Amino acid sequence: MSSLGLYLRGLREATGMSLDDIARSTRVGRRHLEALESDTFEELPAPVFVKGFIRAYCEFLDASPDEALGLYRETPGGAASAPGP
Repeated sequence: MSSLGLYLRGLREATGMSLDDIARSTRVGRRHLEALESDTFEELPAPVFVKGFIRAYCEFLDASPDEALGLYRETPGGAASAPGP
C-alpha cells in the first residue's frame, strides 16, 4: 500500500505542478504541503484542517480526494482516531 505522501506527490508530479503552484492556488501553506508529502503529520494542524488541505490539493489537480482521504484515515499518526469524513 502506498503512503499518503507518496500518493499525493505522484499526483502532483504526473501533472507537472510544483508545490508553489498548489500553495498559491489553494492558499494552503507550502510547509503544510511539504508535511503532507513527507508524511510528517506531527507538523500539521488538527485533522479537520488536514482533510481540507487534502481535498484542496486533490481538487486543484482534478483528482478525486476519496483515495487520499482513505489513505489519511489508515495512516498511523493521521486521522485514525478522528471521527469519519
